[in-house]
Amino acid sequence: MLCGLLIGDHGGSNIHDQVAHIFIVIRIIPFIALIGGFEYAYQKRTSEANETTAFFRKRFYKISTWLGLYFPIRFLTTIFMSFYPRPYNTLVLECIVLSIYMGVSMVFTLSIEEHYLLREKEKR
Repeated sequence: MLCGLLIGDHGGSNIHDQVAHIFIVIRIIPFIALIGGFEYAYQKRTSEANETTAFFRKRFYKISTWLGLYFPIRFLTTIFMSFYPRPYNTLVLECIVLSIYMGVSMVFTLSIEEHYLLREKEKR
């Protein structure tokens, strides 16, 4: 059974693909709520802004990037791969998703680091 899933033909769109898209969107909603809740709580504590809270906020965004970007990237990659005219292996899809996920997550992490480094230089 597992071999059939790994070597399965993903050329067309069926009800399984549509249900998978719905579940991916449902997985994204709590992540968005988590970010919104964090921002709301952080805005209430702006009077306590110091180096520790800035470090915590930077770490939160870096962790959130790595935890939260997988499902949106998988969702978009699956949509784009549906336009690919030939059948493809599930392992190929997973490798594509993983490589895009790693690249995008690294870019976001480096941009967060750069943003906080620029803020530290402005304060000095």
